[in-house]
Amino acid sequence: MATLPVNNKQADILLNKLKHLGRFWSAWFRSPGSVGAVAPSSPSLAKAMVHALGDIPDGDILELGPGTGAITHYILQLTGRHVIALEKDHKMAAKLQQLLPKLEVLQGDAQYIPELLSGRQLAAVVSGLPLLNMPHEIRENIIAGAFEAMHADGVMVQFTYGPNQPIPVDLTDALGIKGKRGKKIWNNVPPATVWRFTKPLSEPKQMEQSDQPVDQPPA
Repeated sequence: MATLPVNNKQADILLNKLKHLGRFWSAWFRSPGSVGAVAPSSPSLAKAMVHALGDIPDGDILELGPGTGAITHYILQLTGRHVIALEKDHKMAAKLQQLLPKLEVLQGDAQYIPELLSGRQLAAVVSGLPLLNMPHEIRENIIAGAFEAMHADGVMVQFTYGPNQPIPVDLTDALGIKGKRGKKIWNNVPPATVWRFTKPLSEPKQMEQSDQPVDQPPA
């Protein structure tokens, strides 16, 4: 019986993709509510997330919910920064550390970012967490903690599958955060939109009319 020729490189790529997808679905079945996607993020979405960071201050980058490392790989490759991945699922965290030895992996809950980082200041946060699926209190703890752990001019990047921003407006208003819609990635499954969030630096208060120095008559 004749056998079809096998391209070893293509076979390895296919096998790696199947393993990647298998780890993703394994994590989904263990905790469906904590996995925000129906499939690992595409390279196009990963690159768009990193590009959306723009100019960021010196310091480390924290990734929330790295999962199988679909976005993590591009953060490491394209930024050259020290990257910390915070993963709640202990099996995913261990596998991610094995796949990316240069990555610093923390296993824990994103509600406690400042405590887990022990006071380290971040340049940026890249999040793949399903924020809109979470209870309000948990979502607020994560976002407030992320901005507490960042430098004043730090940046948070988050994607969403829906039409609205992934951090509700009432929460961004309460925390003094501004969101900017970025690129729509149509070839992701499902299509996703990237958002960039910052906390505008407070501007010096202009002197009110009543604060103006008043000329005093000579004594």
